[in-house]
Amino acid sequence: MDSSSREYVLMIISGTITMLSGGLVFPIFAPFVRTEFSASVIFVGLATSSYFLIRMFSEFPIGILSDRIGPKTPLIIGRVMVIIGALVCYISTEMWQLIIARALWGVGDAAFFCIGMSYVIDLYPAEKKG
Repeated sequence: MDSSSREYVLMIISGTITMLSGGLVFPIFAPFVRTEFSASVIFVGLATSSYFLIRMFSEFPIGILSDRIGPKTPLIIGRVMVIIGALVCYISTEMWQLIIARALWGVGDAAFFCIGMSYVIDLYPAEKKG
């Protein structure tokens, strides 16, 4: 297997794991926060939406950064941020820790999904696409 195919498969595996982990967490997240942290509805909403809000506002700057320094470094840093965010979510004991961890997770996913498609397209020459 050539290096382009290996990197493509790695991107597929990473994207699948990302989507599965988020998909498993999101449906039970709000009720869990409400019961475990005995948080108000405002904090539950903030903890839930911090991921999407930060992800939405960080995609454009991450795309510009990727154009300037190349895609690999932001992709790797984004994956590390997701892992750290997920671990902090797991060990958080305060609502603010959870909100910050979810925001960190959002920035990491923004780096992956914003840069990922461009990175995969650039792996192959035009003759091999499609």
